[in-house]
Amino acid sequence: MLNAFLLLQVAAAAPPPPATHDALSYDITLVPADTGTHILGEVQTTWRLRSAGAVTAMLDSSMRVIRVLVDGKPNTRLSRTMYGRSGADVVVPHEKEAGDTLSTRIRYHGFSRGGVVPGPTRAGERGSAGGGSPATARLWLPVPDDPDDRATVRWNVQAPASDRVLASGELVSIDTLPYGHVTWHYQLARPVPVTRLAVATGPYVTALRATEGCAGCSPVEVWSYPPDSAVAARAFRRADDIAAWFTRLLGPFPYARLVHAEAAIPDDAVSSAEMALYGQDAFAAAGPAEPLIARETARQWLGIAVSPDSAAARQLFEGLPRYLAAMWHASAGGPTLAAAMHAVVDSALGPDGAGWRGAWTLHELRGVMGDSAFASGLRALVAERRDGTASLEQVARIMSEASGRDVGWVLRQGQGEVPALAWRVERKGGQDRLVLRAVGDSGIRAPGLRLLVDGKPVRADIAGPETTVNLTGFRRPPTRVEVDPAGTWLVRLQRED
Repeated sequence: MLNAFLLLQVAAAAPPPPATHDALSYDITLVPADTGTHILGEVQTTWRLRSAGAVTAMLDSSMRVIRVLVDGKPNTRLSRTMYGRSGADVVVPHEKEAGDTLSTRIRYHGFSRGGVVPGPTRAGERGSAGGGSPATARLWLPVPDDPDDRATVRWNVQAPASDRVLASGELVSIDTLPYGHVTWHYQLARPVPVTRLAVATGPYVTALRATEGCAGCSPVEVWSYPPDSAVAARAFRRADDIAAWFTRLLGPFPYARLVHAEAAIPDDAVSSAEMALYGQDAFAAAGPAEPLIARETARQWLGIAVSPDSAAARQLFEGLPRYLAAMWHASAGGPTLAAAMHAVVDSALGPDGAGWRGAWTLHELRGVMGDSAFASGLRALVAERRDGTASLEQVARIMSEASGRDVGWVLRQGQGEVPALAWRVERKGGQDRLVLRAVGDSGIRAPGLRLLVDGKPVRADIAGPETTVNLTGFRRPPTRVEVDPAGTWLVRLQRED
């Protein structure tokens, strides 16, 4: 760690705030403690520079940086790597130009406050698990300041010899250490979202599920703690069928295998490439619910193999696994899509409802495109953008091409606030009319909006700032207008004074 004077020198020597650099590869060494929540890590990252500005990696201030190496150069008395630490940032200046590659190796340790946290299983055995969430990535791993960056990854994870280690990629080797521990080495050559990297260690038992005759399907594995193996077998009994259903919808599975694993994590579920971790508390009863399993399975295609490239696309991509899970559930005898989406209206309208708002945008898009074109568009999106990111504009283009007409306006409209319509009933020329006025500066498009006017179904093709619908069959002027729960548009209605 630099002293205060040297830290000021680094800050003074660094150019103005740089453009974000691209992380190309990660080599992660992780040593969770056998007791407590301490972890020791060393992460080597290869960067492609976008400018001469310093490289910045975000790492929680609870993690103490021991040393930083640049391009493999050792620290000596005469040549020391300069770096700075400012809050959650590790800042590494360099003398290279845009387009060059640079390697940084950051060694750190500390007591993890989240993300990957060593801790006990429900049975009191030792394990470590976590990651898979952009919100907690910096708590245990130095990550790029671009939340959508992707990189290949190699893992070197130490664990007791009695445990197993799960990480993304192919198991390359297992090295035996002299004190009852081993190091597991995994490698994944496909670039994946860095902030969704996850890992798990523990006393696992495994089972293999595979759907025979499914072209493009990969083996499905279930990892659980020994006391919960029977619960896991029941909970994941259709995990292979779920993966096969999404393979038919979205195309071949993007990775070599899919592992569903129990884990000592506080979340319901988190996912990384090839793996989904589920909170162990669910295994005290019936295990994870199948819609949750479907959601994390769908995320392998849309969320990990293809991920968003910006904040504008992030809401939509958070909604994709949720909506795809609802599609699977409807096909498997669960609630209809209309019923499933109506059940989450309050969540979508709430202040933390971005994910469900994204799911509702997809429900609207599917209603505009039709089932066949919607499925074709999703498959084309995976095929074109696999192992990369997608912007909202790229998604709009691909779905419009599948539809044969512009449907990007649905996605763009879904990025703003939930549309609101003010309504009133007026009588003109002996005819009752329902007047729907867009609240706000811009108009709303909602073709085929289904309303219940005093309980009677009424269709309104909303376009522009104001739409008028003639009402027939009412003995008296209606006094109540609601959105039909069987419809495909999420709007707020308010009576106009």
